[in-house]
Amino acid sequence: MAIKDASEDKVSAKTVSLSTQSIVVDYIGNDYVTIARNNGGTDKLQVLPVDQLSSPMGIKVADLLGDTGSTAYRSARQQALQTLHNKGITLIEEDVGEDNFGLTRRNGHWHLLGRINYHQNGTPETMEFNINCIPPASLVFYDTLYLSWQSIRDRVPNAVDAFTSPNKDIAVIKTTGKFYFFGISGEQLDSVPLGEIDLKEGTSVVMAEWATYQPAASSSSGMINEVATILLTLVARQKPSGLTACQFLLGGTTP
Repeated sequence: MAIKDASEDKVSAKTVSLSTQSIVVDYIGNDYVTIARNNGGTDKLQVLPVDQLSSPMGIKVADLLGDTGSTAYRSARQQALQTLHNKGITLIEEDVGEDNFGLTRRNGHWHLLGRINYHQNGTPETMEFNINCIPPASLVFYDTLYLSWQSIRDRVPNAVDAFTSPNKDIAVIKTTGKFYFFGISGEQLDSVPLGEIDLKEGTSVVMAEWATYQPAASSSSGMINEVATILLTLVARQKPSGLTACQFLLGGTTP
């Protein structure tokens, strides 16, 4: 799991400054990353293939989301444009490439997000809008939350994000200042967390990745250990050092 630092507004694993340009990583996947690129005051979202991170051009909506995603993007953008027009804002940058989009987290899932760049009183501004389309597996491979958001909030009222393991037996709950690790029993969080980690306020996730494996056979009994180990990798942006990674081994039952 990768997370962003509290001292920044955007999720980020790394910030790169080149003259007047800065890049903030918002999401890290197996094949793509999403970034916010600020170039001379204009802050745009981009989706980049992991093997083309230096490209100045992002992936187009239609190329990644297909016709359905492109239609959803245009519809949502048009509604956002109408909102700006109703406010008397007319200095709006065109989106010829239809590539000003990325990902954000909300209620335990990744969501597609578009952005409009405009100027108000001579100052560059942005307006974001939700794209009503599920992120494809090519972009987000694993995004399953086995618990309902309501059940999570019932146990942890100040939860702002959550992750559940593929084995369905461990949950990671994020608040503004902590990660809590819970066991799962009967589709509910256990009453007492397995552990917790302090976080800087405002830290957000940019990557979540689980790995499971079966331990080797016991040398004494020759029997396969029935306990699988869940490996959770957390990557946090900690200003000013950039990417911080933590690994935790948590016991869980085999699927």
